[in-house]
Amino acid sequence: MMFRIFPLLSVSLLSVASAATPSASSEYRDSENTRFPASHAFDGKMNTVWMQADDDEAPAPFVELRLDRVTDIESVSVWFGDLSRGTRSMREGSRARTLTVTLTGGAEEVSVSRNFRDQAADRPERLDIPVVGDARTVRVTVDEVFEGVVSRRIAITEVGINHTTDDFDQTPGVSRLNQYINGTAGARDAERDAEHIAELVIAMADEEDFEAAREARAELMLRAADGSPAIQSQAARYVSMGFRTRAVPPQQEAIESLYDLLDPGVIPALEAAALRTVGRQEQQMWGSVEKYQAYGELRGGQRTNVPAWGQEGWSRGQLRTFGEPLQLEVDQFGLVYVADIANNRVQRFNERGSVDQAWGSAEPGVGNEWIDGTRRYYAAGSEAGSGPGVFTTTLDVTIIPGKEGDGFAAIDALGQVQVFNAEGTPTAAWRIPTTSTIHQGLGGQVYLEYGKKKLVAIWGDQGYVFKADGTELGNFELEDGVPSGAMMLKNGKLGLIYQQDLIQYSLDGFRHGSIMGPELSEGFESWDVAVDNEGAIWALTDTGMLYKFKKPGKLVFEWQFTETPISLPRFDVHDGRVFLSQDNSIQVIDALEEMARREAAAEAGE
Repeated sequence: MMFRIFPLLSVSLLSVASAATPSASSEYRDSENTRFPASHAFDGKMNTVWMQADDDEAPAPFVELRLDRVTDIESVSVWFGDLSRGTRSMREGSRARTLTVTLTGGAEEVSVSRNFRDQAADRPERLDIPVVGDARTVRVTVDEVFEGVVSRRIAITEVGINHTTDDFDQTPGVSRLNQYINGTAGARDAERDAEHIAELVIAMADEEDFEAAREARAELMLRAADGSPAIQSQAARYVSMGFRTRAVPPQQEAIESLYDLLDPGVIPALEAAALRTVGRQEQQMWGSVEKYQAYGELRGGQRTNVPAWGQEGWSRGQLRTFGEPLQLEVDQFGLVYVADIANNRVQRFNERGSVDQAWGSAEPGVGNEWIDGTRRYYAAGSEAGSGPGVFTTTLDVTIIPGKEGDGFAAIDALGQVQVFNAEGTPTAAWRIPTTSTIHQGLGGQVYLEYGKKKLVAIWGDQGYVFKADGTELGNFELEDGVPSGAMMLKNGKLGLIYQQDLIQYSLDGFRHGSIMGPELSEGFESWDVAVDNEGAIWALTDTGMLYKFKKPGKLVFEWQFTETPISLPRFDVHDGRVFLSQDNSIQVIDALEEMARREAAAEAGE
């Protein structure tokens, strides 16, 4: 299928806004003699890039722009790396660790240096450096770098002067460009552009002409990243080099046509569009990028080779916490139920560490729901929602013992409590009556416990008591504030962790005082408690100390099972086996074996 490509406006690119002159410490030429000159760092385009020559021995490579006149400058923005293929190409080359922006030719020289994190750890970003002064020349010097995985060559996609200022419309030439965009000529060219984009969309969908579809997709990506060719041409006429990146907006019609694809291959164009925008538009564009990345992860399909006891991810058997502690409970048969927080589900692991059942939406999804609002979009093993068997950010799970099998209950970030019977069927659902906000950190500051045929939900510093059918029996305020852990004691009272103490509360809110804490070794900051299937109390500190008590104050066993710090420990115990959640997985520790070894050693007189 053929499609027409409209020519650009007949504007001579020689009729530029000013005689600004770019230069650099060196310029790279590839094996095909293609140049990557300094001008590429100031042309306002995200698909062009300056690269340092391989034989550049300058101790501090630089690019600079000599303006046609002394200009007031408030800030300089820098886009490091080759962004033509987005995050991938950016990571291939060296990236700035430290850079210096220098203004010269004005009343006095101004120089500002900044250190930056490695963008390869996440995604490309615009580096905005406040640097105030009047100058004729702007120089960006790379002092230190993070080395690339393919090349040590430094690359800079763009340098923008005063890119982030509120009064950018006052930049010389921008008002004339806006007059064109909002005028008759701009409207005419926009209409022609819309017709052409419609043709590109048709061509891109043609399954019989692959080459035409590929070219159409490439042109739409270019327009999404660098804006309308007509506006680019006018910007080259009116706006000086160094000021064009923000002057030329991404072409919204092209972006919208790419949205319909849900194709991760267009992510570099959306990244580029986000990088050249500011404010709310920038946030919206990054949200689109995150959605595409998440869809790309889902399109890869479920993993079938997930290791026992989980790993980070969204597939069945994988877990996703984004740094939150992962709450778990073990039933009378040794099956481990996990509140898979970011995957919006509950998963059950058998004795081999494989998932034999999961509860949540039947389909995976892309979402940004989180404990206290939203977060970056991500792929979730179950689509977030509400209603029977569906969760939004599952925060805690508790076992409901039964004679013929155990059921369970779970609570999510919506305050929704759901009860499931031994067959895994939802039998009741309700929301706790609160309007207070919880926060990420200590498991969302939410806990769910069961005992004496009562469900207790701890939501921040409030407690709510229910029957298993959702009938509310009462509520109370916690005198000590928000706990960092919770358990149901054998006597039907609550044990709540506050710093180094376990405080006992009645279900009417009466505070009985500390029942555990001094028995534990000093030097820990966070810890957790659990009751095993025989009624013994266990404690685990973030220093790796494990304790077993017959009852509070009567120590049976202690063991330093690891020297590695444990971040916000969450665990449960069954038949002497400790199930500890850490780093999106479950660690199984056989404390019973250690106790047996010690008993044998004692009998042998060792």
